[in-house]
Amino acid sequence: TNSDIPAVGTFYQNCYVLKHDVNENETKVTLLHLTLHSVSFSEDKPDQATLKQVIDNALSPSYQVNGIGNWRLINETEAIYIRENIDRINKDFTDTNRGQAFNAQESYYFLMDDGNIKSFMTSNLPSGMWYFDSTNKDELRAVTTLAFPNK
Repeated sequence: TNSDIPAVGTFYQNCYVLKHDVNENETKVTLLHLTLHSVSFSEDKPDQATLKQVIDNALSPSYQVNGIGNWRLINETEAIYIRENIDRINKDFTDTNRGQAFNAQESYYFLMDDGNIKSFMTSNLPSGMWYFDSTNKDELRAVTTLAFPNK
């Protein structure tokens, strides 16, 4: 294994190491931005084109954290992973006093496998659903993926 690969639950280049995906040749490390990104909409329930445009603008290609770029919207697999590991993730943030933990009362944008932007909560809604149509009140958390060679 490569000792340069940051461990899940730690901080790397001032980003949170959310998860690893390991294959034969490399380990893909998903980093979570430590804070929320500011986005605003003029309508209460923006359409998909508006959501995409505003989120793309917030995560412009020039945006970097300590030289790390390619920030993007959380995908469906990552949203599910965050929900399944929310207690550990929030504990990592609060124990180290770094970044913003996920708030159970807030909802967060994510990209569904079908290409639509929806919002999720870290706990189930009364209906039992965990995602829903996005509104102008939801929060934007960004992720990026780095590849490390397996030595």
